[in-house]
Amino acid sequence: MGVLCQPHSCFLTWVIEQDFLSKLHDDNLQDAAGVKERRITGFEFLSNHCDLVLSREDLSRKIVKFVDLFYEDYIEQYCEFMENKLHKTVLGTTFSWEDYALIKANIIDPEYHKYLNNQSCK
Repeated sequence: MGVLCQPHSCFLTWVIEQDFLSKLHDDNLQDAAGVKERRITGFEFLSNHCDLVLSREDLSRKIVKFVDLFYEDYIEQYCEFMENKLHKTVLGTTFSWEDYALIKANIIDPEYHKYLNNQSCK
């Protein structure tokens, strides 16, 4: 089951690192800190606290608009990056901090910065 959740696990890890979890997870801050300290993975957080489903309810209001605009493209970019840049199949690949760092640096962070720049131009 974990391999099907890897794009979501990577994104949730980014959400946690950026402090974009919703108040719904105030009781889970110790595990959120565990993700930030890399003691547990985003997949473990997703499994333990989100029933393996990342939803809008898990996200801070500050990030929902970005997610609405970006998430569908993110899934496509994630799959393409895993297969074409990392030469891994999407199915069958489990979470790794190394892959996450590359996904974060090459997909999520640039898209978020682009989003922020577009917001500041409005």
